[in-house]
Amino acid sequence: MAREYRSILTESSGLRLVPVTAEVAEMAAELRARYSIRVADAIQAAAGIRQNCAVFITNDVRLTCLAEFSDVIVLADLASPQT
Repeated sequence: MAREYRSILTESSGLRLVPVTAEVAEMAAELRARYSIRVADAIQAAAGIRQNCAVFITNDVRLTCLAEFSDVIVLADLASPQT
């Protein structure tokens, strides 16, 4: 499964991996403290902020609290209702 995730993250067009720098780690700590979010979520959000991303896409509705993004999109909200 780890290989599959690595392949998706490194080979998908439109995705770019960025390093977790000291600045990202520091911002992640601030976000974690401010919003009481998990470390992994804070790191992803901080990396996005440092890369000037306007939108954060997630499957976790709890992350809609991230005011640093102009929009937080929850993937489940985009899914069409099943009939």
